[in-house]
Amino acid sequence: MKYRVVIADDEAKIIRLIEELGQWRSLDIEIVDTCTTGSAALESILRLRPDFVLSDIKMPGLDGLELIQKVRDAGAAPLFILISGYRHFEYARTAVSLGVMDYLLKPVDEAQLNETLERVCRRIDHLRGQQADSEEARSVRRSREREQTMRLFSEVIFGDRRLAGRYLMSEESCNARYATRFAPGCYRALCVFSNLSEIIMHLNFPIVLAVVITVLISVGFGMIGTLFEQLLQLPRIFVSIGLSTVYQGIAYVITNAKTISSLPPAFKAIGQGTIFHPSLTYATIFMIVAGVFMSFIMDRTYFGRYVFALGGNEAASRLAGINIKRMKYAIGGIAGLFCGIGAVILTSRVGAAAASTAAGTEITVLTGVLVGGVSVRGGEGKIANCVAGVLIMGLLANGMQLAGLNTYYQYVAKGAIMLLVMWFDAFQIKRRAIASNKRKEERAAA
Repeated sequence: MKYRVVIADDEAKIIRLIEELGQWRSLDIEIVDTCTTGSAALESILRLRPDFVLSDIKMPGLDGLELIQKVRDAGAAPLFILISGYRHFEYARTAVSLGVMDYLLKPVDEAQLNETLERVCRRIDHLRGQQADSEEARSVRRSREREQTMRLFSEVIFGDRRLAGRYLMSEESCNARYATRFAPGCYRALCVFSNLSEIIMHLNFPIVLAVVITVLISVGFGMIGTLFEQLLQLPRIFVSIGLSTVYQGIAYVITNAKTISSLPPAFKAIGQGTIFHPSLTYATIFMIVAGVFMSFIMDRTYFGRYVFALGGNEAASRLAGINIKRMKYAIGGIAGLFCGIGAVILTSRVGAAAASTAAGTEITVLTGVLVGGVSVRGGEGKIANCVAGVLIMGLLANGMQLAGLNTYYQYVAKGAIMLLVMWFDAFQIKRRAIASNKRKEERAAA
């Protein structure tokens, strides 16, 4: 059926009379429920969602006006036709003024009933047509707004216009032209963020200040990783992988996926400059100094011992009085520090900055430290061995390249080595656990 109706009257004979007099089939109307109380009618209307309701003005539980009000409050919007006796005529007139579509006077007349039903059906068709037209109009409008917003990003924010020209447009002009809803200041903030790399290049930062800011940002990113580790309760390696993808995406947005070249010679000297000998670069000296310094920290200081303890058994470290939270933030900050310094050296060595630079290096580094004896489970390893492991991976990559091995085969070799080292580490852990259990059994037997 095309239309659905609920009939509510406290007199069963009135309901039967309406059912007999109405031309329901010819008008394509289905009577989905009949009710004799206002509360039952309310439950039925909210459950069945009819197109219109035939309701008596006076019913036990809820009268007609109370029923309409509660249905409206619940968010339903069926049309209402009220049934009233002569003595309630003024009451019915008031109901019509409150939004009821029509009313019927008792005794119900067949012609009046069917004429009212026809009017209701026409009204429902009209409302449905309006709703369909409005939905289609909204869909077209949303599609047009999306196209205009995409034009904003392609033409203005990420376009090739002059940098200064992007800031001449006000928020009001932008909202009117591109169907956006920028609050005051938001449009210019977006332009600044999307063109941050160009703005920085135009500011002519001192090299030292630029390097310091870069390293500090990297330290902050490392601590943010620790924060997410604490909030999400996930292993740090998974958090690092996820955030590295986020940071790379931010780098693409800031640089517009372009390579930043024409870096100052003083900056390039950080990674390309040499001292005493053409083969002895500043990067090599920094690697040696950093390796010796961190080896001393890890082997000779309480901080290093706390790091090993935390990696070996976090619960035991907490019971031993180590501030776990502070240690994790410190470790994240130190990791970010060296990552930032490494990024500065790599960028200066390459002579250009791009968001895609050194993609996949983290896998090579991870494989190198595993080759150097760092345990996957934590609590083991030496800085000197890590350096040796990374050097071995570098020599292996150079050897495969000199041998003319395809780059894709190099990926396969690195992945296989990583899996092999992880398996060997797990095997060593399992073997030590078996030996430890065996010793415990021997002592227990003795």
